Amino acid sequence: MVYKATILENLTNGHEIITVKANDNDFGQFARIYYEIASEEMKQYFDIDRNTGLITSKITFDREHRDEYMIQLKATDGGSKFGFASIRVSIEDVNDNSPQFFVKEYKHVISTSNKVDEIIMTVNAVDKDINANGDMNFPLLFWEKFLRLTKINMMS
Repeated sequence: MVYKATILENLTNGHEIITVKANDNDFGQFARIYYEIASEEMKQYFDIDRNTGLITSKITFDREHRDEYMIQLKATDGGSKFGFASIRVSIEDVNDNSPQFFVKEYKHVISTSNKVDEIIMTVNAVDKDINANGDMNFPLLFWEKFLRLTKINMMS
């Protein structure tokens, strides 16, 4: 079985992600199920309550660093029988990065021979966030009554 869960980036550690549940047809002590994370690597990032199956975060996730984790889980019953399942945890983006220009300052001399709607300069910037969180606009502030942006080509 593959579970799927999503967590927002930048949440503090200890955040509850998902509770997994295994079934056992035995009775009494043999029906008791204990949960664990089978991967040593994933134990750095996640905790699981061995009795309830509640998975919580051990770190603050950063989607720009890593956007997905695959956890191998093990459930063991009171008779030492066990089974495995996986959980795919996706890290959802929040708008936590500012756009960065490729150069610190842009300078350009505008000539009186420039024509209306002529491209006189191209500026470039990047934002590590994705989708709407990474959208950028370039207001001209004081100069907006003298200059205008006619077309912006956004590139990933």
